[in-house]
Amino acid sequence: MKSEELVKATGEHRYYADVAASVQLVLEESVLALSWKLKRETGEENLCLAGGVALNSTMNGRIIREGGFARVHIPPDPGDGGGALGAAIYLQS
Repeated sequence: MKSEELVKATGEHRYYADVAASVQLVLEESVLALSWKLKRETGEENLCLAGGVALNSTMNGRIIREGGFARVHIPPDPGDGGGALGAAIYLQS
């Protein structure tokens, strides 16, 4: 379903669109709060995100704009596959 269709959705589809939007907002606010806390406690200028949630581009945009870090790095495969790839590269070097 295209985003324009979600905006026009009614009934059951509207319900699912509302649930998805609510979960997205809670995720963004939670991760932003964690990033602010991390920034405050460490004073670091760089942040590297990993894990499947790091694939959420909307959340990442907010972290980049509002998280307080000079640089944010998200590896090309931040999920479980990236961990295996990183371990293989580490052992190879």
